[in-house]
Formats: sequence, C-alpha cells, structure tokens
Amino acid sequence: DDLHLTFFTEEYALDLALHRYPKPVLALAQGLVLGGGMGLVQAARLRIVSERTRMAMPETAIGYFPDVGASHFLPRLPDHLGLYLGLTGVQIGPADALAAGLADVFIPEAANADLLQRLEAATAQGPTDLAALLQEFAAAPAEAARLTDLRPAIAEHFAAATVEELRASLEAEQRPAYRDWAQETLATLDARSPLAVATALELLRQGSGLSLEQCFALELHLDRRWFEKGEIVEGVRAMLVDKDRTPHWNPARWQDLDPRRVAAFFADFRHS
Repeated sequence: DDLHLTFFTEEYALDLALHRYPKPVLALAQGLVLGGGMGLVQAARLRIVSERTRMAMPETAIGYFPDVGASHFLPRLPDHLGLYLGLTGVQIGPADALAAGLADVFIPEAANADLLQRLEAATAQGPTDLAALLQEFAAAPAEAARLTDLRPAIAEHFAAATVEELRASLEAEQRPAYRDWAQETLATLDARSPLAVATALELLRQGSGLSLEQCFALELHLDRRWFEKGEIVEGVRAMLVDKDRTPHWNPARWQDLDPRRVAAFFADFRHS
C-alpha cells in the first residue's frame, strides 16, 4: 500500500530533526554505516569513526537513489567526491571518511569505554567543549586514504554533466595511476540501474543548490514516484530477496535510456 511513504516521511523527519537539534549529537560510527545509517551519522554534530567503520550510499545497486539527506551532504563534498560515492555506491573506510569530510575524528574502539566515561563525567559538570574532549582520544587510522590519491581523477571525471559524458571520460582515461580505477569504476556503474544512476546524478546536481529542507522535500517527492516508475522493486528482489544478483533493469543498457524518463521524476517539484 503506501506504508513505504509513511516510512520515508518519518525517516526524513528524524534525520532533519537531528540536523537541527540544538544540543550537540555525537555519532559513534562502528561497522557498516550504509544508507539510512549515513543519514543518522551525517546529521550528527560530531562524527566518530573507528577501525571497523565502512561507509557508503549503496542505493544505486538496488535501483534506488541516495536519500536521507544525501542530496544535500554528498554534493557539498570537495572535488566531486560525493558524486563518485553516490553514483557508484562504493564503500570507504575511516581514513577515506575523514579525507572526504564525512567524519570528524578517528577513535580506536579499544578506547570506547574510557571515552564514554569521560563524556559522562565532563557533561555532568556543565557545558563541555566536546570537540576538544574527543581530541584527547583521537588517533590516526592505520591505513592511508585511497581517495587522496584518486581525488584529481575523481574531480575531473565526475564533473561530467551527464552519465554518458562520465562514461566516455572514464573510458578515455589512460594515465597509469588512474587507468585501473577508471575501468573498475566503469564496471561498477555498468552493473547499476541506468535509470537509477542517471536520476541520482540529477538529484545531486539539483541538491547542490537547495537548502537542507528542500533536499528532503525533493527526495520525498521522488519517493512518491519511484516505487511506481523506478527500479527499486526489481533491485530489492535481485539483491536482497531472491539474492540471484541478476537484476533485470529497464532499460538494461545506457544507450536505451530515454532522458525524458529521468526528467519526469523532477518535473513538477516546487522549491518551496
């Protein structure tokens, strides 16, 4: 029925409330932080990652688009990193999360008990500089940030105005430092729903010029149409229910995607 719309309305309202909450919210992001988890973490004032943190917005893999406020926080990352993460859905570790601006501090999980005790003791005494307190426990991730080396290529290729231009740019990449990554990225994009990736690109482009409230409104606007005319039902079937991992996208090829199908999702949205 329409329970999915009730769910998304309540989920986005929660995310927005966290973004606007007057007291500082700390997010302790451990393990997988995917989709809805990212909406909660990115709404927090201070975002703490650990050695097991893996972040991603993997929606295009299930024929959907990045939501939970991603249309606001992804396009505001530097060097088009948000478009790369939003279109491909690749997972990143704690070092990359820090480098991309999706996390504020790395604290090893072994320090959690001491951190929580220190937080409780400090805040019980009154207003506390939480950022400074977290720095008492901060460390450097063991692995280097892979995105740092890739940022020049990401900034160049993901500045493309359309998915067709993006694919052509990646196909033309011949620099030894980026060639394998470009081919890997192409293969990832080609496994995704063409309709979902093209819609995600347009969503992130539009979101770059909208307020946070407008971004949530636009995502909800797309939700109302996507379950009828999008790809999420087939994507969930293939990836999460039957798990045959062979989604039958419509269309299956980029060349067969009518741009008017993408435009129709946004046609009657009003920036109010």
